[in-house]
Amino acid sequence: LQWLLGLPLLQHLDMSGVNLSKAFDWLQLTNTLPSLFDLHLSYSQLSFIPSTLTVNFSSLLTLDLSMNQFENTLIPSWIFGLRNLVSLDLSENYFQGPIPIDLQNMTSLRHLDLSLNNFNSSIPNWLYSFSHLEFLNLRKNLLQGIISTSIRNLTSAISIDLTSNQLNGKVPRSLGNVCNLRELRLSDNKLSQEVSAILESLLRCVS
Repeated sequence: LQWLLGLPLLQHLDMSGVNLSKAFDWLQLTNTLPSLFDLHLSYSQLSFIPSTLTVNFSSLLTLDLSMNQFENTLIPSWIFGLRNLVSLDLSENYFQGPIPIDLQNMTSLRHLDLSLNNFNSSIPNWLYSFSHLEFLNLRKNLLQGIISTSIRNLTSAISIDLTSNQLNGKVPRSLGNVCNLRELRLSDNKLSQEVSAILESLLRCVS
């Protein structure tokens, strides 16, 4: 990726599906692009994300590192410093542990995809406070516990996917406050509730 050094005005870089397994300096080089808005490196056979780098991605709005299955078991801390991000996709990388608390500082996010990882905590309450979030995908993790009544605060949500986790209890009636919702996926969990009760909670959004 040394050729990137000759493109200082580059704003959009999409190399999804390109074999970058030998590009060990991929982060250092993309970090030299001060005007970069969008970085897509999905399914690029990247094996490791450097964790200690000081990044200069002040303009970055979209970061997609999905489907790389990094050797890292934790999300590197520099990602949480990208406060201007509106879209973050880290799906299918098998990150482990609880959903990182430092993610709570990324309140500009509109699209968050953490699906197909091994996060094993409950859904943290602070995640429900992301009032700008439109698309939330936590599918196929090991998430446990209940869905909090604080889900009412996701007022901008259009799509919520919690498929294939270990969530239990009932879907709170406060879901009826999320009236922009167009897609809700809850299958393959341990919820103990009739479907009719879930639909009833949404009745206030009918109008």
